[in-house]
Amino acid sequence: MDHYHCEAYRPVDNGDQEEGGLAISSKKALLCIEFYVSIDGFIKHGNLTLPIDEPTTTTTTTTNTTSLSWSVVISGKLSELHLPYDSHMRLIMTITNCARSIINEDRNNNNCHVIPMVVMITYAAAALTSSCFGEN
Repeated sequence: MDHYHCEAYRPVDNGDQEEGGLAISSKKALLCIEFYVSIDGFIKHGNLTLPIDEPTTTTTTTTNTTSLSWSVVISGKLSELHLPYDSHMRLIMTITNCARSIINEDRNNNNCHVIPMVVMITYAAAALTSSCFGEN
C-alpha cells in the first residue's frame, strides 16, 4: 500500500522577505502555496495562488467562465505534480485545514495581502516485513 505524508504550514518569517518572498501585487488577500513533493529522491515543485476572501477562484476560457472551489484547484495542482487521484482527498483535507487555520490567525488579518504557505508531501511505500507473512 502506498502512503503519502503531508505537512502544511506557514513558513517562519525571518524579517528579510517582503510579503513572504513573493512578488505579487494585489489589493485582495491571497494565499500563496508552495508545494514540494518528494518521491523516490526526486523533488517536484509547484506554486498555487488562491483568493482568501472568496471560497472559489475563477478561471476564464475562450468559451465560458467557471468558478472552482479550493478543493478542485488544489486537486488539479496535485495531479499536475503527478500524485495519484486516490490520495487527493486526504491531502486536500490537510492542506485546506492548515490554510483555514493560517487565515484565521489574528496576525494574518491585519493588512497582509499575501500569506505564504508551504506544503511538503513525501511518499513512502509500505515495506513488506516478515510479520506480514505470519513470521516472527
